[in-house]
Amino acid sequence: MNDKILLSEEISEIVYEPHIKRADKLPFIFHIDDIRCRAMANLHENIELLYILEGTGQVLLGDKSAAARPGRIIAVNSFVAHSVFPKTRLRYACLIVDTRFFLENGIRVDTLRLHESIDDGEAAARFSEIIEEYAHAADFAEAGIRAAVLRLLVRLCRDHSAPSESRSDPDAEGFRSVCTAIEFVKSNFSSHITLDAVAKSAGLTKYHFLRKFKRITGMTVLEYVNTVRCRHARELLVGGASVKDAAIRSGFDNFSHFSSVFKKYTGVLPSEIKNQKSP
Repeated sequence: MNDKILLSEEISEIVYEPHIKRADKLPFIFHIDDIRCRAMANLHENIELLYILEGTGQVLLGDKSAAARPGRIIAVNSFVAHSVFPKTRLRYACLIVDTRFFLENGIRVDTLRLHESIDDGEAAARFSEIIEEYAHAADFAEAGIRAAVLRLLVRLCRDHSAPSESRSDPDAEGFRSVCTAIEFVKSNFSSHITLDAVAKSAGLTKYHFLRKFKRITGMTVLEYVNTVRCRHARELLVGGASVKDAAIRSGFDNFSHFSSVFKKYTGVLPSEIKNQKSP
């Protein structure tokens, strides 16, 4: 491979989410998503749980994948890059639990690894309790939400987990290096960055970096860069930019290549986005 290979023509964004400054009494992030196209890839320290309500698809978990179908819970363990790929319209509840909630309740997360795909009627019922608590915000809502989340976690830890040697096992130093590289790409995607420059930002040799990036995120550096660029281009198009301007401002210097890459990562041509009305 040429050491000066440009990364201006590929992409798929991974965002590192630190999950800081959340409410002390409710150390959770909860929302219900309804999607029809691929969700942005991200990774974080906290464990995330997806409860599929409607539709089908796939959830990419590093170098693995789990089928999304109604009633199934999909667990995203710490430091695992993940992205949702709907086959049809996909609706699911997302619960992200801060690590300290596990620790406060005597659950060691450093040796905990949940099974990725969980088909368990009782666990699904407990997830539904969480949805109800958030939806109605009745008296003692905070206590109700905390209790419902803890009931779900106890069920999953007892019946759907396997011991892990250590939470530093995924190579914490390598993880931090990859996150540094991700931030570098997010800040420089509109210019002609090289693979050498991205690896240097991570403090690793090029080939060592390529292996770590793929192992930790489940995708190549080129795939990551392309998603970042295509996402930015889509935002520009929706905002009224011309196709040519969106391509240039997103780091693409070849118009025909931009169209083919954009369709690969979004499912539509840039001109189709351009013709849509802004939301």
